[in-house]
Amino acid sequence: MESKKIALVTGANKGIGKAIVKELANRGMIVFLGSRNAERGRMAVAELQHEGEVHYARELASTQIKVNAAAPGHVATDFNDFHGTRTPEEGAAIAVKLATLDEDGPTGGFFDDTRAIPW
Repeated sequence: MESKKIALVTGANKGIGKAIVKELANRGMIVFLGSRNAERGRMAVAELQHEGEVHYARELASTQIKVNAAAPGHVATDFNDFHGTRTPEEGAAIAVKLATLDEDGPTGGFFDDTRAIPW
């Protein structure tokens, strides 16, 4: 029996993060959604649960997980009044790539679409 991959997406109650959660859930992954605002996080989980297995991230407090950071580029979101040069889906691509790495993939790194970025 093949086990499902699990992803944690932070800042996921809107914009790029929400697009990442949606895409990963649609790919059959179990996704934990992180949000600085608890109420907005719960609302996003409720909205996205029809996409697949989406949970609120606080459930992972004592779990060891692989952690990588992604630089999505200049994405058009409400944060920049939608003046970015990339769509949320384009910005989500690197996070989706990192979340779907094989077991021996990198951890503790910072990445953009093409390379590892020095901390």
